[in-house]
Amino acid sequence: MNPFKRAVLAVLVIIFVVAVTAFMMPPSTRVSRFIVIDRDIETVFSMVNNHREFNKWSPWARLDPGARYEFSGPDSGVGANMRWWSRNRKVGRGSREIILSIPKERVDLRLQLGRRNEALVRFNLVKHNQGTGLTWSFHIEHGTNLLSRFFGPALDTWVGADYEAGLKNLKVLLEKGSEVQATENKKSA
Repeated sequence: MNPFKRAVLAVLVIIFVVAVTAFMMPPSTRVSRFIVIDRDIETVFSMVNNHREFNKWSPWARLDPGARYEFSGPDSGVGANMRWWSRNRKVGRGSREIILSIPKERVDLRLQLGRRNEALVRFNLVKHNQGTGLTWSFHIEHGTNLLSRFFGPALDTWVGADYEAGLKNLKVLLEKGSEVQATENKKSA
């Protein structure tokens, strides 16, 4: 067999192995982080239910001070929408729309990243001693997108680190009562 045919065969075998591996990966990914904030549930709910408050504690807000944001719909609750555009690849472009808002309990958002990737983001709130327990979660269905399936398991590390930083920012903001500088997580250093 000549070298060209061997090279083509090797490439086809690699593509086949990657495709089979990707199809064996889970069809969806869920990332979740939890924190306790020493503030009442109403205050915490008002921060996660309002897009205009998000950049005060977002882990991505300070990565690109030149990013553009556009808000539409109500200021908070169902129908509130935020779009953003950034040249920084770590911020990118996308939109968030609140699709469910249950006072002092839960906020669901439809997250659109780029043109194709849509995910569900959820904030669950529970009373926790004198404060509030807040879970920030992310759920994405990969479908037949081989690349998305292949990298799905890494999302817990990538998104999880950002969620941990964001939750810490929110905790500092609410407990100290002043705006925090959003921190970059370790992977963006």
